[in-house]
Amino acid sequence: MVAWVIEEEFGIQYHPGHVRRLLHRLGFSVQRPRRVLARASAYQQAGSATPIPGLKKTQRQNWASIFTDKASFRQDSTLHTTWSRVGCPPEVPVTGQRKEREDFGGH
Repeated sequence: MVAWVIEEEFGIQYHPGHVRRLLHRLGFSVQRPRRVLARASAYQQAGSATPIPGLKKTQRQNWASIFTDKASFRQDSTLHTTWSRVGCPPEVPVTGQRKEREDFGGH
C-alpha cells in the first residue's frame, strides 16, 4: 500500500521490498494497534434504536412474514498491522465493552 501511495502521489515506482527497507531506515516498523479506552459518544450511550414514525403497537393490519433474517454485528473493530514509528504503537479508541448488535428483519 505504501508503494502504491508513493507512486500515486509522487509518480515514483518502488518495489514493495525496497519500501519496507526504506521505512525501517526511517524508524518505522510493522505493529499491531492496541486498544485504548475512550469515552462512548452520546450516540453509543443512547443506542442506535430510533422509533419509526407511524408505527404503533395498536395498529392492526393483516401482515404475513414471507422471509425473516437475523444478522449480528460486533461493535469492536478488527485490528490489523500497520506501519508506525518504533516506540509509538498506533492506538484504536474503544469503549471497553464487548457487545454485539443483532438486527432482525422480516419481509
